[in-house]
Amino acid sequence: MNATPLFRERTVGSPLLRLLTMFVALAFLLTGCSGDDPSSPNGDSGKITTGEMTQVTEQSVSPGGTLTVSAAGTAVDGMELEVPTGAYASSTTVKISYADITGYDLGPNFDPVTPLIHIDNGGEFAMKPMRLRIPLPDLGGRFPVAFYYDRAAGTLEPIAPVGRSDAWLDVAVRHFSEIVVSATQIELLRQGGGFFTMFDPQVNGWPFVNWGAYPAPDGMCAGMSIGAAHFFRNFQASLPLTTHFDNDKLWFRTPKVWEDDATGIRFCAELQKAFVSDNSFWTSTGSTPFDGFLQKSEEDHFWSLCYGMLVANQPQFLYLGVRGNLAAPAHAIITYEYHITETEGQLKVYDPNYPGSEGTVTFDFATKKFRPYTSAANAKALADGSTFNYDQILFIPVSTICDPKEVDRIWQKVGANSIGAGQYPAYELWAVPVDNEDLPRVQLLDAATGKTTFLPYKDFTVEIVPSDKSIPFSLTAWIDLPSIKEIEKREPADILTLEQPTKENLIGIQVNAKASGKNFFSWAGFQWCKIRLSALWIEPADTSIGLGQELELVARHMGTAPAGARFEWDFGDGKTASRTGDSTITHTWEEQDEYTVKVTMYAPGSSEPAGSAETTVQVVEFRTIMVTLDGMGSTPPSTIKSSDGADIPSMVWANKISGAPALTWNKNEFTVDFNYDMSGLNVNTRITGRIADDGKSIVTLSAVTAAQGIADYQFTDAITLTNFPIDPGGYPVGGMLKGPAAQAKVANISWRQSSTDTQGNPYVVELKSIDWSSQKTELSVYFYR
Repeated sequence: MNATPLFRERTVGSPLLRLLTMFVALAFLLTGCSGDDPSSPNGDSGKITTGEMTQVTEQSVSPGGTLTVSAAGTAVDGMELEVPTGAYASSTTVKISYADITGYDLGPNFDPVTPLIHIDNGGEFAMKPMRLRIPLPDLGGRFPVAFYYDRAAGTLEPIAPVGRSDAWLDVAVRHFSEIVVSATQIELLRQGGGFFTMFDPQVNGWPFVNWGAYPAPDGMCAGMSIGAAHFFRNFQASLPLTTHFDNDKLWFRTPKVWEDDATGIRFCAELQKAFVSDNSFWTSTGSTPFDGFLQKSEEDHFWSLCYGMLVANQPQFLYLGVRGNLAAPAHAIITYEYHITETEGQLKVYDPNYPGSEGTVTFDFATKKFRPYTSAANAKALADGSTFNYDQILFIPVSTICDPKEVDRIWQKVGANSIGAGQYPAYELWAVPVDNEDLPRVQLLDAATGKTTFLPYKDFTVEIVPSDKSIPFSLTAWIDLPSIKEIEKREPADILTLEQPTKENLIGIQVNAKASGKNFFSWAGFQWCKIRLSALWIEPADTSIGLGQELELVARHMGTAPAGARFEWDFGDGKTASRTGDSTITHTWEEQDEYTVKVTMYAPGSSEPAGSAETTVQVVEFRTIMVTLDGMGSTPPSTIKSSDGADIPSMVWANKISGAPALTWNKNEFTVDFNYDMSGLNVNTRITGRIADDGKSIVTLSAVTAAQGIADYQFTDAITLTNFPIDPGGYPVGGMLKGPAAQAKVANISWRQSSTDTQGNPYVVELKSIDWSSQKTELSVYFYR
């Protein structure tokens, strides 16, 4: 029998304790033995050692059916895998093997009672949970919990129980790796008193509130819970989540403005959309994959949760519902600590509706039930008083909700700066002068690029220019007030004033939009701007031109130029020029780069500047791009089909058309966003992306075209590519892939057109299918000068 469970006493709010804990954990990671390295031979951490694996069955399971292991005399004889209809799209081959455990190094509370069971289904993640029945030996009254074992990482994850007897344990699974059952005495858990995983909501929880975002307008509690647990598991030793995404690592921190934590919000919203919204997770109508959890023993869930948390030393996911109320919205939180007394068990929880706060879920030993926990679907509902007493509290492991490989893929998009790509409406923000139409509208530049916006006026409003004009928007402004060292919120943004006319002003613009079918605004973006007042400005502002192209620059002013003024130009490439009485000049750059162009105005005979301004000119080799997905040549059929059965010959996104602006480049990143008219349609195209440092691939690319016309006609098509290979040596620079090779680079694709017939009935046609197995399906991306 193993030692009594370890109880870690916690001191919440002690910076010194957190610092020491972080230092010790980091030191352990840096000095740990080589056996913990997933890159070691065979990717084996060595945390569990076994004898030889013995395969006991290989069976094909149809879209619905039950696999039974018949291996008399073995510990897995009688194992069952029940696959519900709809779990897999087609017949799936399942192989089951086992190996006797000869040693382990997973802490004093891990006590394996089964062999290490290896189940292989080709790595497919099931659309519905499957019931796995694991035979048990005589446990002598001990309580069993099943765990996934990650051999490379050397970690365990508990698996939720759905039934048990003295002879077997039923668990719900959606993916396979290696599985082992460990057991303990309930009395030992009671005597241990409690356990703390070191997760602290003030350090490891998200700093923002569960208000939702445009792709997940009803809230993102599950996305926030999954994201916090994922981040803690992978980065707990060195990166406090509460500050990691604060202001997306700009040169200043804004802990009181959570709305500017754009990357973190987009990450959680994408998790919510991928694993909840798009999978109809939050219903209890008998039609969702998770309804099987709802009728199981609460006592089993509580003790499984406690023992699983103790052994795995990781926070765990809790699903909250209201019994008998199908209209009540579900909620998600995570628990990271438990305490046990004679009468009850307390779970300390992080609730995304209460950032930085510690909540409590209580299990009553007398009734063997969880007491109701009060919360709401999201923070807006909480503020409106629309709360629920959640009495349906279930332990569901994260990997039973979402495919771990997909979570990792979404997390990689954070590093690639493509998180949320294609899920938010595109827009531009422009400063508009108040009561002076002679002054120019000026596009507000993102301070994250290091650029400053120069305005020739002190008072202005902010206008949003969206790509999709059918979406309602609102703006919230955040004004930095250095005099009182506070940031003031202005909602709505209304008229804004530069508080420091002689210095740079910091103004944040939060964009809110109404998602389809919603009557409220959700977060859709945030941009800090550095703004400086200048009586002189340069047109065009912050432009992009091709290599060797002549650019005309004009120094504009508000009638402040004295007669015969002298304009001194510095083009940023080592060349300068002087003009007297003429504010217009042309220049050509001979090398690709980003140049800061400056102009200084002097009165005749004076050496004191009467005004100055600057702008940025991006000189690039490539001004245009064309992204094409072809499904046929000159004659049908096409490999791309619409929902009405028609052929879609090709899908094209490009600025290689007459009158379109050039690509704007910021080092390796490129973008273009423009409107044009075509055959009576108002069309907008937006293309953004990033080329790898070696120039041999497009790391990420997002392209969207949207059009509107008469009879409520609307059209959109969009594509997101990742790691698309290009040949930097040819011209045009780019590449083409066919069939499955092309499919592997497409993260998302959509095509949709809608209109209204003469009777006012809506008619919608969408993308139905793409035959990626065909070599006729060709995907190409090319850049042109």
